[in-house]
Amino acid sequence: MKMRGIVEGMQVHPDRMLENLDRSYGLVFSQPVLLALIDGGLARDDAYRIVQDAARTAWEQRRPLRDVLETDERVSVPTSVLDDAFSLDHALRNVGLVFDALEDVN
Repeated sequence: MKMRGIVEGMQVHPDRMLENLDRSYGLVFSQPVLLALIDGGLARDDAYRIVQDAARTAWEQRRPLRDVLETDERVSVPTSVLDDAFSLDHALRNVGLVFDALEDVN
């Protein structure tokens, strides 16, 4: 019931949400990118350094994180892996399960 009280009457503006995501230059996808680089064979510390450097560059130069990563020769994962890492659909794939679980919370 507490959760229902929080979200009841909430207005959601999908277009505005997408604009806000775009304003992040893709930095919201840093975690999936990090995991993709690790799964691609990089050591965690190396992958973290690459993502941190790329995120800083993206923010400072106002460039999409993906563009920065695609020009970084240290990144050797296939384009399809980056596609998944930067996929909003992939990131939200379990949202239905989360809401189902919230319905069970008292």
